[in-house]
Amino acid sequence: APRAAVPRAEPPKALLEPGSPSISVALHHIRQGRLTPSAGLHQCLPALALDNLGVNARHAICVAMPGCNMAPLIPQGALLAIDRSVTWIADGEYHALLLDGHLRVHQLSHGPNDTLCLHSHDRLNHPVERLTPNQRRTRQLEIVGWVFWWACLRAARPA
Repeated sequence: APRAAVPRAEPPKALLEPGSPSISVALHHIRQGRLTPSAGLHQCLPALALDNLGVNARHAICVAMPGCNMAPLIPQGALLAIDRSVTWIADGEYHALLLDGHLRVHQLSHGPNDTLCLHSHDRLNHPVERLTPNQRRTRQLEIVGWVFWWACLRAARPA
C-alpha cells in the first residue's frame, strides 16, 4: 500500500537579520538566595530572535552559568538568557532553577510518582537527581525559567 506523504516541516525562522534591532537584557546575580539585577550590566539580543521564540523581552533576564554540571555543552560562566514566564516544566528542556537558594541549570523531566528529574550534561560527575514533591517544598524549589540562549568564550587562545 502506498504511504501517506509526510508533511514537510517549515524551514526554521531567521533569528538574526542584518540591521535588525536588538533588545537589552539585564544581567542578574544571586544575592541572599534571590535573583537581583546587576546595575548597569546588560546583554544585547536580537529582537527578531526573541519574537520568533515567543519570548517577551520584559520576561527575559541573563545570568552566568553557575556550575560545571552542563559542561561541555554549557561551560561554567557561560552567559545564559532565560525566559522567566516559562515556570512550568517542559520535559527535555533546559531550565534555570533556585534550589536551597542556589541557582542551578538542568535539563528537566517528569519521573514516576510525581518526581522531578534534574539531568546534567556531565552525567559521570553529576548523576540524575530525583526530587519528590515534599523535597521540592522543603528545599524551596523555584523554576526560574526556560534557558533559551547561551554563549561563551573559549578559556584560552590556542598556542
